[in-house]
Parts: sequence; C-alpha cells; structure tokens
Amino acid sequence: MKIFVITFGGIGLVMLAIAGMLYFREQSFLQRAETATGTVTDFNMSSSSEGGSSYCPVIEFSTRDGQPVRYYGNVCSAPPAFDLGDQVEVLYDPDNLDNVQMS
Repeated sequence: MKIFVITFGGIGLVMLAIAGMLYFREQSFLQRAETATGTVTDFNMSSSSEGGSSYCPVIEFSTRDGQPVRYYGNVCSAPPAFDLGDQVEVLYDPDNLDNVQMS
C-alpha cells in the first residue's frame, strides 16, 4: 500500500508541476498578446491513420504595424469548422509571430 501511495503521489506531483508550468506559460503569452481579425483563406487537409480527413484552417491577418501573417491552424475538424472568408479573432505575440492562437 505504501508503494502505491508513493508511486501515484509522485506521479500526481509531477503532473501538477507540468500543469503549473503550462498555466504560467499561457498567462505570460496572454499578457504579451495582441489581437487581430483574420480571414480564413484556405484549408490544409490532415489525414488520420483510419483513412479519414479533416480540415485545418489557414488564416491571414495583419499585425498592428501592417505586417502580413499567414497562420496555419492546428485545430482541425471534419466537416470544416469555418467557411472560406469567415472572419476570426487571433491572438499573436508581436515579438514572435510564430506564436499565434485562435481565440
């Protein structure tokens, strides 16, 4: 019984530490992030091992200073969650344009 408590208590502490790190990383991003309105311009197809396909949106937006950005969404669905031309809000890190999230 003691080994069970130590093992799963240790696993629980490690998972709690990971959750804390992810939480603080997300909060740090949200403090730096700026918002922009983007447009769904295309879809990337993503295939699964079972043979199905899902659609990942490609979103284009401009930063506050007018720099164009193309963001390849990582949340895919079948059927597509968006239509071409849909307007979506994105959050981006002005210091790292590779760090973009759909809000």
